[in-house]
Amino acid sequence: MQRRAHCDNIQCCGDAYRHGVTRAKGKGGRMAMAWSSRTVAALCFSFLLVGCTTLNKSECLQADWRTIGLEDGAQGHPLTRIGEHRKACAQYGVRTDLPSYEAGHREGARLFCIPRTAYQLGLRGGTYHGICPAEHERDFVAYYQSGQEVRRLRLELNQERSVLGEIQAGHAANESVIATRESLLVGEGLTRRQRLVLLNEIKVLTETRVALEAAISGQEAVIEQLAETIARRELTF
Repeated sequence: MQRRAHCDNIQCCGDAYRHGVTRAKGKGGRMAMAWSSRTVAALCFSFLLVGCTTLNKSECLQADWRTIGLEDGAQGHPLTRIGEHRKACAQYGVRTDLPSYEAGHREGARLFCIPRTAYQLGLRGGTYHGICPAEHERDFVAYYQSGQEVRRLRLELNQERSVLGEIQAGHAANESVIATRESLLVGEGLTRRQRLVLLNEIKVLTETRVALEAAISGQEAVIEQLAETIARRELTF
C-alpha cells in the first residue's frame, strides 16, 4: 500500500480557525473575532513551519522498516528519505532500523528500475535519484532521457502552437481593418486626397496580409515537423 506524507498540521489549522471563530462569535464582537483570526494565523504559521511528516504515530509504532524501505524504493525515493522517517518517528520515541530499511530499499529499487517507469518519470518531469543497481542504471537512464526529450518536444510544440495562435489573431485583426478601409473607400463624400490615403493604407495592409499568411504557413510547417518528430520518439509499453 502506498503511503502518503501526513499533513495533519493543515487540518489542525482549519480546526483551530473554526474553533476560534466560534469563540469570537460567542464573545459577541468584531474585535474579538479579529483577535481570534490573528491568533489562529500565528498558530497556523508555526504549524506549517513543522511541515508534513512521512509517517504518522501509528505507522511509526508499528513500523516494518524493511517494508517501508521497499515501498520507498519502489516509488523511486532516495535512501536519504530514511532521514525524514527518523525525524517523523523521533517524536514518538521510535528509532529507525537502517539495515532493514536499506535491504528493503534495494528490493524496491529493482521494482522501480524498469524501462516503463524510467520513460514515464522523464515524461512527467520527475527527478531520478540514482537509486538503480549498476546492472539496470544504463538502460534506466536511457529510457528516462527519452521521456525527458519527448516532454521537451511536447512543451516546444505547445509553445509553437501558441505562436501560431498569435499570428492567426494578428491576421484576423488585419483582415478586419482591411474590410473597414475597403468599406470606407466605396462610401460617398470622400475627397480625392481621402481616397488616396485609404488606398495607400489598404496597400500596406495587403502587404501585411501576405507576410502574415507566409508566417502562418511557416509556423504550420514547424508544428507539423515537431509533431512528426514526437510521434517517432514516443514509446509505448
